[in-house]
Amino acid sequence: MPTLVQESRRPRVLICDPIIEPVIQLLHDHAEVDQKTNLTDEELLQIIPNYDAVIVCGGTQVNAEAIAHGLNLKVIAKAG
Repeated sequence: MPTLVQESRRPRVLICDPIIEPVIQLLHDHAEVDQKTNLTDEELLQIIPNYDAVIVCGGTQVNAEAIAHGLNLKVIAKAG
């Protein structure tokens, strides 16, 4: 009987605010990481569907509309 092979991919993480480099390096070990700071609300809404996790650190607000657009989101975290 053939076995089902699931395609595995690394999670995609969006960092929206500046965070310390050691944290970014740790994330790079386990995920695809994009750091995009100073996003407008509209820019965040456009790109958030591409990510599994979003990390903020006080500057970016992930509101209900952003969450609704984050169809693949599993985690929203606040660093610090």
